[in-house]
Amino acid sequence: MSDVRDKDCVINIIKIIKSNSNNNSIGLNFTGGTKSMSVFFYDECKYKYKDQFSSSYLDARTHRLILYNEQSYNPSEDLRDVYYLNLSLAEIGYLHNFKVESKFPDSKCKNISAYDFEKLKQYKPELNIFEEYLHNNRIDNFYNPQIGFNAEKFKKKEGRTNSFKEKITDEEKSILINNELIKPIWESIEGVDKVKHLLEFLGGTWLEYWIYDILINQDALVEENNILTENIVFYFDSLVKPINGKNIEFQLDICAVYGYQLNVISITTAKDKGTVKLKAFEALHRAHQLGGDESKIIQVSLLNRNNNQDLMDDLFIEVGSLESKFLCLGLEDLIMDKNEIRKMIVEHIKI
Repeated sequence: MSDVRDKDCVINIIKIIKSNSNNNSIGLNFTGGTKSMSVFFYDECKYKYKDQFSSSYLDARTHRLILYNEQSYNPSEDLRDVYYLNLSLAEIGYLHNFKVESKFPDSKCKNISAYDFEKLKQYKPELNIFEEYLHNNRIDNFYNPQIGFNAEKFKKKEGRTNSFKEKITDEEKSILINNELIKPIWESIEGVDKVKHLLEFLGGTWLEYWIYDILINQDALVEENNILTENIVFYFDSLVKPINGKNIEFQLDICAVYGYQLNVISITTAKDKGTVKLKAFEALHRAHQLGGDESKIIQVSLLNRNNNQDLMDDLFIEVGSLESKFLCLGLEDLIMDKNEIRKMIVEHIKI
């Protein structure tokens, strides 16, 4: 189409469509395209083809296809629950010009995600310790650099960012094993082959594993094909690369795909609102890049209740969404029953 603002151009396209079709009826889906295209197309067809004409659009709030004709107004079911419209994370990425990879081999969980269950099993005892710290309020002390884990002591400069060291000295190791909060965790996971992975685990990846473990609750799986009963598929630790090489690759902690809709779950052990807010906006930006404007995010952090609510208020004002595209879970949420945590996340995904 040479000019979407030109009504005659739109009318000419309609004539071409009709002349190349054996069908007497004509339909317009005005979900996409410009307003002028939709108005010109509708105006021409409504009066020229009358009862041969019908129109429809995909309602972003209800995820239903709304069908109109002379006789009726017919909303479909929620299209995210229509199994043949389901998309994998890789397919969603491909539609937006991205390639999605995972560090973990997709060998034991064919339809859930590329995730190594053995690694989760290996970390179970340590996750239980961190869970105790959440419930007895020691997690605050754990991330107090004066008395707990001082992440900056074990990082080095790499380009624009600081990353954990591949190796540590005996003196640095003694700092870890002599700390009463760190020692039981460090000794339990010391069998992991890389020191960097241990430091990353202490620094916060444990919370990613812990949340993921809650989400893939095995009781919620359909036994015959391993697809979650809610029609939600969870993906852990995904690396997203642009197909054209023009953009920078990025990492996503956890992704949840409900039918065809992407939800990005961003996780951090940060306790200050400024850092968590940056993480939330980054997650929102990445979600829109990978999954389009109707993608949603869930931000998990160690913010206290007041700061977490302030963050929600800030996001609501700055995003300006009538329908909530985000959920923020803080420390008080993480000490609830695990089933309640999972319920909150799933309910937000299915809004």
